[in-house]
Amino acid sequence: MASTADESTPLFGSELVSKTTPSSTFTDVPPPLSSSQIIRNNNRASLFLFLEAKTPSGLKYESFTVFLIFLSVVTFILASVFLPSYNVDSQLAHLCCDGWCDAIWFGNNPKNALSGLGIGATSIVELFVVGVFSIDYVARLYTADLIDPKFQGFMGRVRFCFTFFSLVDLASTVPFYVDAFLLPDTDLAASTFLRMFRLLRMMKVEGRFDLALGMIDDVLVAQKDVLGTAMFVGVTVWGVLSSFFYLAERKNTDMIYCGRASHCDV
Repeated sequence: MASTADESTPLFGSELVSKTTPSSTFTDVPPPLSSSQIIRNNNRASLFLFLEAKTPSGLKYESFTVFLIFLSVVTFILASVFLPSYNVDSQLAHLCCDGWCDAIWFGNNPKNALSGLGIGATSIVELFVVGVFSIDYVARLYTADLIDPKFQGFMGRVRFCFTFFSLVDLASTVPFYVDAFLLPDTDLAASTFLRMFRLLRMMKVEGRFDLALGMIDDVLVAQKDVLGTAMFVGVTVWGVLSSFFYLAERKNTDMIYCGRASHCDV
């Protein structure tokens, strides 16, 4: 009887394995990460937390970027004061701010102390600000998948490039490279004005404006019909009034933007 019981009793080990641990369980376990992969992931995570101001050093860096934004905007505004072509009657506009003064702060004159770079009119302040923000953008692109898994891979990074804050960063830095390397002999005032977009980076500061921006978005969606009608009325009134203005002032020689029309010759 003992031998019969032993023969009919299943083996403990084989029964446990067959009932509790399917063979597919072992095949679904991912391979362990190598030490280099672990270090790389840790470095990316640390960089992400730094950029998002989640560390003490990240908070200092965020304050530094805020300072750079205000410095860039203030120098852009003050630069217009030192342009004699825009301030004919201003004594301040004719003050000497060429050479190193212009090279450090404003970048109005393409023949200032930085003319040897061959990238057109620029300044040390602008070079430094663009350099910092360019590195910042590359780092954010590198860690984009830590914001949302949908930004993983090449197409995910492309998708990240079309997010709002990414477009803000591109609009405030790419025009500099266009002016400096593609069109160094031109003066694109519109591209210089795009520096003002750097102010929109302030909305990223510690997410302080997330609730307000979310409410604005909700209002825009809820009142899109009303806003569309108001926009149509505004554009219509604008077009009609500008047409009347043109008819009344088209032969006025005192117009600021008279152009090269024959009736504008004085």
